[in-house]
Parts: sequence; C-alpha cells; structure tokens
Amino acid sequence: MVEYVHLQFQQTLRGRPLPNSQTELEPAVKAILTAVHCAALQVGEELKSFTSDTISKYDLGIKLKAAIAEVDKIKQQIDSKKASEYNNGSKIKSLDRYLVNESGDESIRKGIGDIKTDVLDKLDKLQNVKDETNSIESRKTKADELMNSLKNEIQNKLIEFELNLTSADDALTKTIDSVYSAAVKAEEDIKLTVQQLNKTLLETTEYAFKRVTDEVQKLFAEGHKSHLTALISLVDTKIPKVKTIIDDDLNTGLKGLLKTLKENHERLQDMATKHKFENRASIFRAYLEPIFNFTLFDLPKHLPNSQYSPQLQSIHSALTTLLSHLSEQKHFTHQVPGMLAELKTSVQALHSTNFANPAYPVLDAFPKSLVRFVEQLQRGYVNRYEGSKPITWQEHFSNNPTEESKMTAKIFLSVFSILNTNLSELRKRCKVDWRGDQINEFTELGTFFSDNGFVVSDNNKQNGELQNKEGMNGTKVVGCLVGDYPRVFPSVENTRHAINTIVDSLLPTTKSVTSPHSPLISYHVQSTKCSHGAPVYAITVRTMRLSST
Repeated sequence: MVEYVHLQFQQTLRGRPLPNSQTELEPAVKAILTAVHCAALQVGEELKSFTSDTISKYDLGIKLKAAIAEVDKIKQQIDSKKASEYNNGSKIKSLDRYLVNESGDESIRKGIGDIKTDVLDKLDKLQNVKDETNSIESRKTKADELMNSLKNEIQNKLIEFELNLTSADDALTKTIDSVYSAAVKAEEDIKLTVQQLNKTLLETTEYAFKRVTDEVQKLFAEGHKSHLTALISLVDTKIPKVKTIIDDDLNTGLKGLLKTLKENHERLQDMATKHKFENRASIFRAYLEPIFNFTLFDLPKHLPNSQYSPQLQSIHSALTTLLSHLSEQKHFTHQVPGMLAELKTSVQALHSTNFANPAYPVLDAFPKSLVRFVEQLQRGYVNRYEGSKPITWQEHFSNNPTEESKMTAKIFLSVFSILNTNLSELRKRCKVDWRGDQINEFTELGTFFSDNGFVVSDNNKQNGELQNKEGMNGTKVVGCLVGDYPRVFPSVENTRHAINTIVDSLLPTTKSVTSPHSPLISYHVQSTKCSHGAPVYAITVRTMRLSST
C-alpha cells in the first residue's frame, strides 16, 4: 500500500522533489488507512442498521422483509386455488389443456414454466434492488433532512445559548452593579443611621439627665422649703437683737476707735509724696499714738487677765524707738536693721487668739499691716561701712603710726585708683550715654554698679541696695558727683577739690599717673609682684584690709 501511494505521488508530482524514503510516508499512510477503515466500519454499521430487522433505529430491513412476504403472498395467490374466484383457475386449466398435447408432451409447458420462473426471479431481484435502492435513497434523504434539521436545531440552540449567555452576562452585570450600589447605599444609610442614633441617644440622655436634675432640684427645694420658712421666721424675730449687737460693736471697742480715728485723721496714702521723711515719721507716730493709748489704758480694763498690754507695750516701745531714731538721724543708720528685727518679732508675737476665742479677724489686721510696714522699711539702703569703730592713728605717747593706720593708708591707695578711674568714667558716661538710665540690671548704668559690688534691683522691682525709680538715673548720679563741696568733682574745670589735691600730692613733677616715679605706680607694682595672677580690685573694706596684710 505504501509503495502504491509512493507511486501515485511520483505520477502526481511530476518531477518535483519527493520524500527521501518510504518510511516518511508510512505514518501518513497508516493514519489515512486507519481513517478509511473506521469510515468503512461506520458505513457497514449504517448499512446493517438500514437492512437489519432487529435494530429499531431504522425499519428498512423490516419493511423489505414485509415486502418480500407480500410478493410471496401474491405468488401463492397466483398459484393457489383461490384464484378460481376470479375464474383464473379454470382459464389456466383450459390453457393448460391446450398447451399439453395429446401425446403427453409437456415441452411447451415446461418452457413457459422456465420462462415464468426466470421472469419471476428477475422481477424479484429487480424489485429487491429497486426497493433497496429506493429505500436507501429515501433513508439517505431522510437522514440528510434529519441531519440538516439537527444541524439547524443545534445551530438554533447555539444561537439561543449565546443569546441566553449574553442576556445572563448582562443580567449578572446589572445584578453586580445593583448589589454594589445597594451595598454602598446600605453603608451610607448605616453611617447616617448610626449618626442619627448617636445624636438621638445623646439628646435623649441629656434630656433625661436634665429631667432627673430638675426633679432632684425640685425635691431638694421642697425638702428645704420648710427649713427656709422656719429660718425666715427666726431671722425676723432676731433681727432687732442682731442690729443692737452690731451697733454696740461699731461704737465700742477697737472698731469704735478706728471709726473715730478715720473721722479725725487722714490716711497715709493720701499724703503728698513730696513730704520729707521726718514729717511722715511724725505723722505716723501721731496716727499710732491713740491706738496704743487705747490698747494700753482702755482695753486692760476689759481684759484684766490677758497678756494684751505687755505685748502691745513691746510693740509700742520698739516702734517709738525706731521712728524717733529715723526722725533724728534723717537716714537709715547701721542700727536700723536691729530695730526693725526687734519690731518684727514683737509684731509677729501678737495674735488675736490670745484675747478672744475664736480669733478676731479685725484684730489680726493690725499686726499684719505692721509686718508689711517693717518689710518695706527693711528695703532701705544701709551703708555697710557705717558703725565701725574709730581708727587709732597714732600710738599713745608717741607720733608713730599704728598698724591700723598703716593698713588704712594701703586701703586708701587701693581705693584711690578705683575712685579716680571708675568715678571719672561714671561722670563721663552719665553725662551723655547713661543720663536717662535707671539703676537696675537691665540698663548699662545698673550693670556698671553691679560690676562694682552693688546689689542692683530687677526691672520694675525694688529688691536691691540702690533706688530703682523714676528720677534716680544718670543725670541724678552726675548731680551727686559734680558740684560744690562735698561733691567729688568740681563743676568748673579750673576749680580744685580734694581729689585733685590728692592726685597732685601723689604724682611726681611730670604730673602723670603713669610715670614710673609715681607713688601710686610704685605701690601697684609691689602689690602685683606679691600676687599670683591678675590683680583684682578690692570692693569691701574687709577685703582691702585682708589684702593689705
């Protein structure tokens, strides 16, 4: 078979290149033969199904068998005697008599019988072939019609399935969109519902709380209404007695005294600030004198067993001593801090609980005001060098200087350089740069004093040694340095003060402080040789005396 196919290829291709060997055609031929074999088997099965009388798929064989049976019946009817009812039998018999000769020769009859048999066979075969051909063609036509119908039906089913699939896809898409829209809307509705529910719950809770509060307040008010009614009636009955007690208290005792003093004396805060300190001290003394007289002579009559009089006596004594001393000295001496401490101790020992139980708030105001008064006086500037013992300049019974006078001379030489340098700078800067500066730590003038050992106040406060107020500025400092005696510097350049005389006596003929023959330079050179490190100006007398030793 392969060789036959190869030969056919040779005849068909006519000179075109052929495969190299027959083995390359063998797989293709096998595949073709397998397909032809399968097709032949399928055709055989189809033919068998057409002609078989046992397969119910097609009834061709059954119908053929029935047709053959019908033909046999016709033949039997022809041959049977039943044909006599159509006078066929008598005619045939008569014909048979003529066909057979008298001699008994049956050759004609035999020849006709042979022809008859042959014709019947041919007719049977022709009828079989014709019936079979017609049956096959009809079956093929019917099969084609069924195949076309099935094809059309399948095509329609496919089209319908595609349409249904498209419709299902559209419906599914619409369903998904609807479900998504419903989910989004449901989420928004849920949020809105939750917010509305939260708002409703809050409003309901607030309303319920308000109602509960109102009911509790009403219940509380109803519960105390009877008490308030009773209290009103009690107050109405006690008002005359209370008024009598208040009037007696206002007209007697300390309140009566203060009321009388208020009508007859002015307040300290109403006085003009231009008054001098001694006038203020005398006015304050006159203000407090009636108070002490009342407490010393009037109150002991009412409180004979109390310690009220001795305590007031100590306060009166300390305050009188302080005010008298300030009035005489006209400034804060070194004795003032001790007097203020004694007065503060006496005032702090005075308590209203010593005279009445419970405490008497009106009486407590008196010591509190005196404590604040003492605190204000403690802010006054006290010269730290005031109150020292007098210096013995010469030894007894001789003109030799004492050791103390020698140390004083060294202190003077140390201080003189500071006076001559710093005071000159202070005078120069306060005339121009610092003339409007107040003395506090936020100004250059205050920084200068702080660098030279003074305690300077904070801004807008008075917590230092120097006054921090309007008017105490660079211009005021210049007025304290320049002018007539005892000012340090003269107001006129050709006028000579003590400092000029001292400078002249300590300088050589060259009139220069920096001259190598100057006593000041010699002193500082010796002091520098004895020290280790940079020289430091002595600020206090104590440090000066220690450094001179």
